[in-house]
Amino acid sequence: MPAGKVVSEDLGKKIIEAYEKGIKQKDISRIFSLHKSAVCKVIGRFKTRGNVIGIRKGTRPRKTTSTMNRRIKMITSKYPRKSVKQILQEL
Repeated sequence: MPAGKVVSEDLGKKIIEAYEKGIKQKDISRIFSLHKSAVCKVIGRFKTRGNVIGIRKGTRPRKTTSTMNRRIKMITSKYPRKSVKQILQEL
């Protein structure tokens, strides 16, 4: 499921400033043309972590190295009819 748009750091700071002034989340969402849930997430992130910067999510680890990728490309260009099993045996 997509995460949606990421709120920039400067916009997040503006949202927090408005929230600390006592403006309601609903009104903040109208001012900055954002969904109420996005404003709520920024405020919640600020309350728990003390900043508005999102955490970078980890990525799936690589199964092959760059050397292996080059070898696979070389094998497939020389022998395009080879199966995956045969290529894996050569690696």
